[in-house]
Amino acid sequence: MSCSCGKDSCGCSTTPKVIHLLDDLGNMHPFYIADRLFLANQRYVYVVSLEDDQSTLLKVMEDADGNESYLNIPDEAEWKEIEVALSTLT
Repeated sequence: MSCSCGKDSCGCSTTPKVIHLLDDLGNMHPFYIADRLFLANQRYVYVVSLEDDQSTLLKVMEDADGNESYLNIPDEAEWKEIEVALSTLT
């Protein structure tokens, strides 16, 4: 498991944040936040499953109390924007 700072071995001693996501059948699955992305005033997290080899990028939403929720990104234009931004990093 990589560090929550996004590196496999960095020595920062940060414990990865684990979140539980609900699948289409109503089952909860643990994922850890491997990395974070800030783009055009929107936050995203890259999460990796603790059960298998699944990973995904999710949009972070925050309620008035500061509680985070994580959403799929269904908008094709938003995905394109993320893709362009990530391609400029390399």
